[in-house]
Parts: sequence; C-alpha cells; structure tokens
Amino acid sequence: MDELWARSRAGSHAGRGFHYQDAVATELAVLAWRGELAALSLIPEGLEDVSLELAAHRLHLQAKSRREHRGDFSDGDLADGWRHLAERLVADPTSHVGLVLERPLAGVDTGLERTLADVASPSLRKSVAAAVGGLLDAAEFLARAHVLVMAAEQTTAVTLLAERLGIAPASCMAHYAILRTRLAALADENGVRDAADPAALTVPDIARLLDNVTESVDASALDEAVRSGACALVDFQTAVADERFYSGVDVVAGHVVAGLPLPRPELTDALRDGLFDQRLALAVGPSGAGKSALIWLTAYETRHLVLWYRVSRLGGDDVPALLRLVRGLKPAGAIVGFVIDDLGRDDRVGFDALVEELRAEPGALVLGACRQEDLFLVRTANDALQVCPELEPELAERIWLELRDGGSTGWTEWREPYERSERLLLEYGHLLTEGERLEETIAAQISRRIDERRVVELDLLRLVATADAYGADLDGQAVMGAIGVGAVDMRAALERLVAEHLVSERDGRLGGLHELRSRYIVAEIHRLPPATLAASARRVIELLEPRLLQRFLTRVLLEQAVGDDDVLVALAARLTRDADPEALTAALQALRVVGFRRNADKWRAVFDEEDASPTNVELITYFAISGNDYSMFPEAMQRTIERVRGLDYADLRPALFSRIDGVVARALAQAADIATAAAALAALAGVAAPLAIDAGELAKLAADAPLADLRLLLEAADAADPALAAALAEALGGSAALLKRLESEQPWLRDARLDIDDAGQPIAAAEYVYVAEAHQPKAHDAVVELARYLAALAPAAAVAVCRAVDATGDTAGLGDVPLADKTIDRVNLPTRAEVA
Repeated sequence: MDELWARSRAGSHAGRGFHYQDAVATELAVLAWRGELAALSLIPEGLEDVSLELAAHRLHLQAKSRREHRGDFSDGDLADGWRHLAERLVADPTSHVGLVLERPLAGVDTGLERTLADVASPSLRKSVAAAVGGLLDAAEFLARAHVLVMAAEQTTAVTLLAERLGIAPASCMAHYAILRTRLAALADENGVRDAADPAALTVPDIARLLDNVTESVDASALDEAVRSGACALVDFQTAVADERFYSGVDVVAGHVVAGLPLPRPELTDALRDGLFDQRLALAVGPSGAGKSALIWLTAYETRHLVLWYRVSRLGGDDVPALLRLVRGLKPAGAIVGFVIDDLGRDDRVGFDALVEELRAEPGALVLGACRQEDLFLVRTANDALQVCPELEPELAERIWLELRDGGSTGWTEWREPYERSERLLLEYGHLLTEGERLEETIAAQISRRIDERRVVELDLLRLVATADAYGADLDGQAVMGAIGVGAVDMRAALERLVAEHLVSERDGRLGGLHELRSRYIVAEIHRLPPATLAASARRVIELLEPRLLQRFLTRVLLEQAVGDDDVLVALAARLTRDADPEALTAALQALRVVGFRRNADKWRAVFDEEDASPTNVELITYFAISGNDYSMFPEAMQRTIERVRGLDYADLRPALFSRIDGVVARALAQAADIATAAAALAALAGVAAPLAIDAGELAKLAADAPLADLRLLLEAADAADPALAAALAEALGGSAALLKRLESEQPWLRDARLDIDDAGQPIAAAEYVYVAEAHQPKAHDAVVELARYLAALAPAAAVAVCRAVDATGDTAGLGDVPLADKTIDRVNLPTRAEVA
C-alpha cells in the first residue's frame, strides 16, 4: 500500500484541474453531514481522488469529468479507469472502489447499495474483464465496484446545505466555498503525508466547520439581492425540454441542461478565457445569432468553479445589493459570476456601474449578451472580451446531424437550409425542424387569421409584436382597453396566439417569444394596408409605461422603422394629454440618445472620408468641440476639424417642444420629488429652445430637502438653462445663504463665500481643512467634490476656487507642493446631469 500511495501522489501534485474532483468531494461531504451517506470520514487524494471510510469498508472513488459536447461515457472510454481501480482493490483487499462520472455510462448508476455485478450489461462485463485481466478476477472486481453519476454542481450542494441549515441558499454559498477550500487543502496536504496518517475530514469536523461559518456570515447581505428580485441562483439541474426551442425562444439555463443548444467549444472557450483574463466577457450579434445560448453554455461549462447568478433586473439601485453579495462571499474564497442577457434594455441601466464597482473585486465575473445595435449603450463594452457568434458550416452540419439522428428534420442534407438561413442560428433551426423559414411560417399564420377574419387576434398581435420587436412588452389590461374588447374575448384570442407561439404572457405582461419572431410578425402584419407600422407605433407609444418608452423610441428612431414626424406627433399627443414627468424624461432622453448616435454616424463618415488616423480622432474631436485654435496641425487634420464643425447637429427635442407648448412646466409641476424633477431637467441639457419654467415652483419642491438633493436639482437646472439655475438659487434663499448652509453642514469646511477674482469674474470659494488623514477622504478628491458643490450652489459663479488647508490655515502640502489647490472653470466641472 505504501508503494501505491507514493505512486498515486501525482493526482495531488497535479492540482485541482477542472475542479470537478473538488466538487465531488464537497458534495459527498455534505451528504455525509446530512446523514444521507454512511461515511465516517473523507480522505481527499487518498488512494484515489476521494476515499471514504464507511462503517463496513473503505471506498476509493475516482472522479471523471467530461465536457458535454463529448457526450456520454462508453465502455471503451473507461478501460484505464477500471484497471486503475483494480490496483486499489489489490492494495486494499477489503475495500470497494467506484467511478464518479459527470456524464452517464449507458444508464449504469449503481449507487452504494448495489455493485456492477448487479447491473452490468454483457458488453460492460466484457470490457471490465479485459481491463482488469492479470490483476484481479473480473467477477470479484464487479462485486466490489460501483458507478455513481454525479453532476456535482455547486447549486446541488448549496441547496442541500440550505435545506438542513434553514437559511437562504445565497448565505450557504459561504459554507460551500469554505468546505470545498478545506477539502482542497487536505488534498494538497496528502501530497506529502504517509499512507498510515492521511489528512482526513470526519463528519463531526464538517459539522464544526459549518457551524463556525454560520456564526460569522452576514446572511442578510448575501440574500438581499435575491430577495429583492434582482438576481437568482442559476439552476443547472432542472432541464427545460421546450418543444418550441428550434422555432425561436429566448434561451435559458434549463435548455442547456436539456442538451438543446449544441456545444460551440471554440466560442465558449473564448468567452471562458475572457472571463478569467478580463473578468468581463460579452456575446455580441444580431437577434437570432445564438448569443443567449452561447453565454448559458459558457456558464454551464464553468459551473463547478463559478457560482452563477442570473440577473433579471439591474437598475442603479440594484448595484449595492449585488456588491454586498460578492463582498459577503469574499471571505469564503468564492468566485461569483453574474449572467446578464439582453444588455441595452431599460432595466439593465446599472450594468456599467456594476462592472466599474466590480473592478475592485477579483472574485467576481460578468458574462453578458448584447445586440450589436445596442452595444453603444454599454459604456464598459470596450473593457470586455467580445465574441460575435455566427452560424458556421461546421456547426450547421453538426446541428443537422443531431436533428436527423433524432428524427426531427426531414432535410436530407444541411447546405440548402444553411444558405437560406442568412447564417442566423434561430432561422436555421426553424428551417430544419419546420421545413420552411420562420418568416414563411409566420406569414402563413397571419394569412390564416386574415382569411378567417380573426380581428381581435390581429389587433392584439399588431400591438404586442410591434412593442416586442423594438424592445418592450405591454400590460395586458392596457392592451385590452386599447383594442376595445371584453375579458372573455381577450382571453380567447390570447390563448390561441400563445398556443401558436406568436405571443407570450407572463404575470399579465404580453410580449413575444423572440425578437426575431416579432420582427417577422411586424413585417407581415403591416405588409398591406390598411395597417401601417407608423399607426401601430403611435398606439404603442400611448400604451407604454415610462420605463419602457425610452428603449422603444430609441430603437424605432435609430432603425428608422417609422418617420421622425410620426414619432413626434405620437409623443406630443401623449404628453399633451398627460404631462407625466417620467414619460417626458423618457421621451427627451430617447431623442437625446438618437441625436448623439446620428451625429456620431456623421462624424464617423467624415473621419472615414478624410482617412483620419484612429490615434488622431480624439484630438480632432476635442478641437472640433472646444472651438480652440487648430492652425498648428497638418492640413488634413485642419480640414477634418473644419468639416466636423460645419456639420448640422441632429437633435429632435426642439421639434418636440414646438408641439408641446407648456407641457414641460406642467410636467415639472407634477413631479413627486426632486429626483423626478432633476431627471426631467437633465434631459433638457443642450436644448437650444426657450424654457418657460417657474423657478418658484421648483423651489417649493425643494423645501426642507437635504443639501445633496438641492445640489442635484440645481445641477440639473443649470444643464437645462443656466438662467433657470440662477433663478432657482435665488428662490432658495440666494447663493450666499446656500454656501453658509454648506459650511455649517459639511465637516472640515470653512469660509464658503462669493467673490470676484482678479480678472473680474464671479467666483465661489471655500477652504477644506485637512488635518486628520486617517479619518478624511483623499485631499484631492475632497477638494474636487467641494468644487462641484460650489458650482452647483452658486450658478452665477464662473469659477470654483478651493484648497486644502492645514491646522494653521496655510495650504496643506509637502513643502512647496500643495496637496490640493484648485481653480476650476465651471465648464470643466461636468455634472451628473450633463452626462445622464
């Protein structure tokens, strides 16, 4: 045994590899602690990957992982494993052995109650006999050998821990990670221990370890994000065998568990490498390209190493809870991953903030998917490893073979449907399974409804598909009112549409099954008069909640699905009827984003025509915007700057204002709080149009508000109209009074005042007392933040002047080098409102 022990150290020295072995050991330890496995102790990297001390005998288990795309194990795959285990039985004659397999072996799963002698097929017996020949009698081996099929996913063990401990699964991740880390440490330790004295973990040891974790973990921090609905632990156990899968649905983890999307190892490997190298990876492409399937395949392949959470909502307010989740698991050494599909949606606006915060958290990964058209909305996309999936011929052939062998396609070869699919995975799958393009199937469904005069279904479908095609869903009750039918007729129509996979319904919300399906529906249903897409878009604009309105408008306008005037007329009608400040903000922000994108496209065209070097683009942009002298540059750069300066600035907001006289003032008067009013004002930034806004009414909204809220409101007012900000400051008591309040409420601040500098410019000034470095923020950061407050509270000031001073009142610093002494022009202090 000593010789065999020495030879078997290679497994310990080789490290934990894919981590399947550690995951198996951890799940076995949890089962032993729960009393569901009659083990007295576990020895990681004993005579085998995991050795168990059972009451009746020792059990030596070898763990074998297998990537899904390689399929199930065959008899021939395990010959080396059988012989390896036979050596263990020779060395330890009273023991049993077993293989723990990640993928099945022809339905063989003995558990611990039975052995291979009870279940092995004739072919398996023959393979085993050939493998163990010369070492052990085949019958004896079969009587002492087991096979266990175990996915060993983190979620399985976490769920088992949560059930027994009676706490949230998110909290139990700390228990899982610490137990797994302890077992891995014992495995490393057994690399140098003697066979007679292996490092082991007993069941009482496991219980003590878990109790210690329970006492030290802040459960509330770990499950807050889950309780709020922002995220959920990914279920990699439950298969979703969706018959509609190849007809176009949004892929979820359960589809991967069911084996529906075929593996794409070259792409998932790239995403996985990007995750661990850059901690941020994105699948990018058009609708129907297979982005969602790709990110879920990647998460599934790394499920043994990463604890994956599916993010279902990511507003700015959700970021702190997600950060607390990551930080709460940091002591356990856990790697936490967030899967975030469909970036660019209105309920994903916190994505960039989350990515930026997670840069300081090395144990956190982010895996996302984004339509190519929405990538410009993702500011941190340049920091990510990006993979662009396309339907390659090799994958197309593999899919066809899989479906042909399963009797799910009538195509005798794959090339024709591949050529017709336009290299879209969704289209190709539908062609193979249905025999025609998805577009043709949908056209037939629409035509049948027209022939049968199913007016309610067509009207309902027109609205829902139009909304879904451009990123929104609709409230069922609102749709019912819009099409003028009762509940019974609505329900009957909805059931038929859902049954034919044209519409989906969830919790009263109506949407499509996949954006590409909805695009085809929209194209077909509006192909002939009287229905027009412009009319349908106008109706959808009336129905959408503000949180969805901005995304819908942005996409409709950027894709030029309907004319600008059609959208502006619809918006004007809605806002005139109901001057909802949140709807106004959504509309203005959409028009603002569209203007930015259209201007960027014009700039890009100029850069391309002038063959501008990428290294010079930033410089050209700066001089084009700033208006500074550029005569020192080469002629080509000067020409490019002149052309960019001469471009017309595209902004649809003034055109909207001309149609909604008085609406802005009415909307602000209805604002429930400062945040709502500030958001509307910020959306007005840069508009060259007069704003008839009553500063006195805004001041009433800010009565008794905290200073930070006043700053937000004043910054937003200044972005909208500097004259409005000045009037608002006066309505709030004047800038001098606001600065005195700042001095009285902010620690370490003194001598806040209004003044005139040597150039005759009005300034706002103050000093920041920096005397307790250990208890104060960095001097530079504190002084810049003070400058922002000064600029906000004194809108008439052209310059903010502030410095850090020591206890004597002199400028704080080292010798003649000040820590922070700032004179900052207002234009160089961009606010949150200006970049909203």
